[in-house]
Amino acid sequence: QRGVEGDKALLARETYVTPPAEVARLVTAPREENSTLTQQGPDGRQFLVLHGEGLGSTARFGKPHYYLGGLQVDYRANRARPLTTRGVEAIEVVDATTGRRTRVAIPAGATASSPVWSPDGRQVAFLANFDDASYVYVADAASGAAKRVSKRPALPVLSTTLDWAPDGSAVYAVLIPEARMPMPKEPAVADGPLVRLTESMKKKTRTYASLLENPYQKALLEYYGTGQLARIDARGGATRNVGAPAMINGVDVSPDGKYLRVTVMKKPFSYLVPVSSFGTVEQLWNVDGSVMATLADHPMREGTAGDDSPRADADSGRRAFAWYPGGGIAFLLQDPAPKRNAARGDSSAQGDSARAPRRRDRLYVWNAPFDSASAKAIATSENRVAGFVFTTDGKWAVLSENANGVAHTYAISLADPAKRHTIYRARGAQVGFGGGFGGGAGGAARGGADDDGFYTNPGRVVLRQGTGGQRALVSGDGSSVFLEGTQYDRDARAVAPRMFVDKVELATGAKTRLFESDTAVYESEPVPVDADFARFVVTRETETTVPDQWLRDRASGALTKLTNNRDVTPEVTKLERRTYAVTRADGYKLWTTVTLPPGYRDGTKVPALFWFYPYEYTDQESYDRTKRTFNKHKFPAAGPRSMEIMATQGYAIVQPDAPIFGQSGRMNDNYVPDLRNDLSAVIDELDRRGIIDRQHLGIGGHSYGAFSTVNAMVNTPFFKAGIAGDGNYNRTLTPTGFQSERRDLWDARETYLSMSPFLYADRLQGALLMYHSLEDQNTGTDPVNSIRLFHALQSMGKPASLFMYPYEDHGPLMKDTLLDQWARWVAWLDLYVKHDGPGTAAPGKVAEDTR
Repeated sequence: QRGVEGDKALLARETYVTPPAEVARLVTAPREENSTLTQQGPDGRQFLVLHGEGLGSTARFGKPHYYLGGLQVDYRANRARPLTTRGVEAIEVVDATTGRRTRVAIPAGATASSPVWSPDGRQVAFLANFDDASYVYVADAASGAAKRVSKRPALPVLSTTLDWAPDGSAVYAVLIPEARMPMPKEPAVADGPLVRLTESMKKKTRTYASLLENPYQKALLEYYGTGQLARIDARGGATRNVGAPAMINGVDVSPDGKYLRVTVMKKPFSYLVPVSSFGTVEQLWNVDGSVMATLADHPMREGTAGDDSPRADADSGRRAFAWYPGGGIAFLLQDPAPKRNAARGDSSAQGDSARAPRRRDRLYVWNAPFDSASAKAIATSENRVAGFVFTTDGKWAVLSENANGVAHTYAISLADPAKRHTIYRARGAQVGFGGGFGGGAGGAARGGADDDGFYTNPGRVVLRQGTGGQRALVSGDGSSVFLEGTQYDRDARAVAPRMFVDKVELATGAKTRLFESDTAVYESEPVPVDADFARFVVTRETETTVPDQWLRDRASGALTKLTNNRDVTPEVTKLERRTYAVTRADGYKLWTTVTLPPGYRDGTKVPALFWFYPYEYTDQESYDRTKRTFNKHKFPAAGPRSMEIMATQGYAIVQPDAPIFGQSGRMNDNYVPDLRNDLSAVIDELDRRGIIDRQHLGIGGHSYGAFSTVNAMVNTPFFKAGIAGDGNYNRTLTPTGFQSERRDLWDARETYLSMSPFLYADRLQGALLMYHSLEDQNTGTDPVNSIRLFHALQSMGKPASLFMYPYEDHGPLMKDTLLDQWARWVAWLDLYVKHDGPGTAAPGKVAEDTR
């Protein structure tokens, strides 16, 4: 036991420190040893297992790098920095039908990234990232033997993926140009001012962390972003340049190998928005690099008069490109929006929008020579289509759309595209496609306001990776597709959700349920290994059983275990957890979860740490809908930053919902009273139950949770200490909106000011520990927030600390950082919560706002 003086000494250390041994073990537990099957191969049977390297290392994170408008570049290795800091240490090829595992030989001294199957499933290409360069490697899937196929280093800066030629003979990659442009030189002396101009039009942007700052950085972006697309022979390594060097964002090879869809970043660059908002052009190239056609030209998204999240051209122009199975390329194109009447500010058609002409959306197929006459519409909809895929046999297209809250997914035969064949039509369901790893499995899990639609979730169309990308899996006889999803019970806390698989005939819409899980175990993410869903890989777990993947035989019910994962943090996952319904003084209801310390005995009041993150809702019903997807069988996995680890130090960990209620668009007008009501009600309820000692409470949170932590310490007297990480504490620094707040500071001045705890720092009660990542790239949480708040608290003699971590972004990943944070959190809470450290106010009780 360190004691008070030991805690003080640890907090003052200016080197990395470590927490108690039991905490350190839980933080550094070997989670990377557990495996998950991912990236299904073209044959359906094979999968990849990617083993990460565990917690990040200071050596890799500390490598010199540039920030160029949000793009992080390891300039020594000529690649995106994330490929340096986080890599794959091992790749395994797993046959789900036999259980056979083959380890791919990643070269010594390198980590891997961007693995991709060859179209025939016999090879896997990947980038091998060495300390000073990245190279393209190809591995034999059967033996695991790998070889470098590119003598020239890759340039994975803007495009970090690889693509195969359809016959598996070659890999397309972006390499460093042979005749590279000169390296830009930073002026030794400034040759002028930094120039920013605005025009007489609104350009509302968010508060970005990283923007280009000067002409030199613009030149660096062009230098590191300009690469040479090349075709690399997978056997001999012969490399042929394709086209001229360009700032290539992505490459997609056609199934017949004749064309490439290439996305290129274009000038001008901007000082006002990050690289992700710069203009791009999507082009169709032939295999020699000649531009056959411009598919879409996306202008710079340099802010808008409102929210700047969607592209300015998102509502018109060609979109959603995909290769057409019969050759050519398919896309969606909606009729142009009606012209606006300049005098009246409305549509030139009619003021009554209900009588305005419908904007039809069309699915086109565009074939060579890709001129204006060679695009043919094969389907037309009165509604905007959300997306489409072609079936794996290339005979059908499946489209999904939503009109007035009704999701409609239907198929059209490419032989008779005028006729629609409904797969499902349901109110409140999600549109789109799912199935397979990363495909959005779960159907309408989030649902809309319509409870009936949510609870009758039809599922989503199952996709299978085809030679031209993601395609809808079609049955062996070519007549049906499959739906998979999750069915939730109206009493979610008593009955676990069920996973289901349905088969739907394309021509008739007739539906047959092939499988439905029981409620004794939670099954999810079904991935078929054959065309008829006779066998499929599924994840199984319970609240006490670690998630593992199994091969399920649908006919016999037999289950074959494919992974052998283990609980690496049993001290945390086996802790007792209790969930309580809490009613506020104003009648609103919320839920809170309490994780109890080891050996807890009923009736014992223990010190507690509240850890939370508020969300906004328009009413009780909208909050309650978020609880529909509760899963009683969810395994309580503990990550390196899971606050339940603190329970091992004798604290009850209280994780309350903190709903903020109010009129749509004005919820934050109630932020302070609702925050106070939430916390007061939870404390009273847990005190009444004899669980927490209300005289010894701490509170904490990360990001918006950190912001709310400081607000809680300013607006309530409950907490003796707080932990606030990577937060914003002065909303005038995010004047154009934050979180769900879409009003400007000048439209909601009083709300912004009342929510800014920095402006009320003189009222803060308790001792505040702040931590902040020095390279925090999150929008609106610049480290200056923590620096200025610490300065303010120092000036008023309030107990506070600030620990700032080098090389880290908004969520710390380095082992040294994580251990150091835990050491200081434990010491801080022990000093000010357990030991009643000096300078803390006695916690009290506050009257709730009943509004």
